[in-house]
Amino acid sequence: MEDAWGAKVYDHAGATEIGAWCFECEAQSGGLHVNEPFFLVEIQDTETGEFIEEPGRRGKMIITALDRQAQPCVRFDSKDIIEWAPEPCPCGRTSRLIKAEWSGERTTSPKVKGVLLDRPPLKKS
Repeated sequence: MEDAWGAKVYDHAGATEIGAWCFECEAQSGGLHVNEPFFLVEIQDTETGEFIEEPGRRGKMIITALDRQAQPCVRFDSKDIIEWAPEPCPCGRTSRLIKAEWSGERTTSPKVKGVLLDRPPLKKS
C-alpha cells in the first residue's frame, strides 16, 4: 500500500470486546503505544500469576477498557503474549510501549467463530 499509493501504513491492535487499545506512531520504532487514557494494560506471568512491571519479561495481557459504559470490560484476558519495551519511544510520547515483535497469541490452536477448538478444561475455583 505504501508503494502503490504513497501512503504511510501504521499498525494497531484491538479486539471487538475491548476496542483499539494500542497504536504505532510516526517513529515506527518496533513497538506499539498503549492508549492509556482509555485502557489499563497489565502483563501477568503465565506460571506464577504475578504482574510484570519490568521490561524484558513476557506474559499474558490483561486489559480493562476504561471508557465502556453499557458493556464494561474489566480484566479481560486477551490471550496475547506481550512485554514492555525497555526504552521509551523516540517520538517522545510518554505512554507505555510494548514490543510489537513479541506480540502474539499464547496458543496456536485453531479457532472457529472465535472459539478455541482444543481449549484446556476450566479450573474450578
